[in-house]
Amino acid sequence: LPLAYAAFKAAILADPSFAPGYSNLAQLYRRKGLNFSTEALLVHAVTLDGDDDTPLRVLQSLMLSQGRKREAQHYADLLQARRERNPYHWLAQGMELLSNHRNAQAVRALERAQALTSGFDEVHQYLAVAYWRVGNRVDAQRQLATLKAIDAARNADRPGTADPVIALLGRKFAAAAESR
Repeated sequence: LPLAYAAFKAAILADPSFAPGYSNLAQLYRRKGLNFSTEALLVHAVTLDGDDDTPLRVLQSLMLSQGRKREAQHYADLLQARRERNPYHWLAQGMELLSNHRNAQAVRALERAQALTSGFDEVHQYLAVAYWRVGNRVDAQRQLATLKAIDAARNADRPGTADPVIALLGRKFAAAAESR
């Protein structure tokens, strides 16, 4: 613990805008029962890095452990709002729904991910599969075309190079269309 304390303090001194340094130091303070200092460091970390969920989760846990339910709910609400704006959250949810054959719900989750980002291969790939599974062949083919365009732009300096996953997906769609 003394070495970790020294390392986290050094990280903060080296770069006072590095939020994980404050979050890590807060974890040490929490282990020592220094809840006031823990909370101050975590709040500071949140103000420095609005994208990292860790300080929010720890703040929520700290508030709950102290019986401060209303404040804990505030941090839970902030976490939920972040998830709503995070394309990775929706991608993960869409993938899970696809694996459970809840295809219509997967489409909705993946469309949310697509609305939050652009050029994200995995979103287009899984959305193509989800559309195909719900029978929306037109949108599935549009997603496949988007994937091919992204891949072509990425490999513009290497002609003839194509992502094998995209080619496989195209072949599967073509084979399924032929068998109908």
